[in-house]
Amino acid sequence: MNIKIILLIILIALIGAYIFWFKQEFQKQTDEITDDIATQLKECLPMSDQSSHEKCERLLNSITNFEECVSAGFSIMKSNPEQCAIPNGKVFVRETNSTWEMAVKAINNCEVEKIWQTHSKVVTLILKNGSKYIQDQ
Repeated sequence: MNIKIILLIILIALIGAYIFWFKQEFQKQTDEITDDIATQLKECLPMSDQSSHEKCERLLNSITNFEECVSAGFSIMKSNPEQCAIPNGKVFVRETNSTWEMAVKAINNCEVEKIWQTHSKVVTLILKNGSKYIQDQ
């Protein structure tokens, strides 16, 4: 019976090690793709030939959200919520972490420690558990 337990522990450890390795490899591939887009854009954006222009357009069209825009090396604009623009005119907005329904629920459940609104009508709630909800117009 002890040998079965030992074999089970070894099997669980091997499965855990495989999952850890797989997650590391997946993250490496994701980082390489992101770095690759940023590197390729740095190379093709300053060029004026048609093939570079087409390559850049293809790369820019592969960017589909705020995080990818920032990862590709484009700046975050000072706005609320934050935005990132790419040269072809697309603008990506960072998704806020809340909705009005979540804010109302937190207020009704007495979960709010602090709440305030700025002149630009952005409402911020700090919950008793330390979570922060930001809701803009």
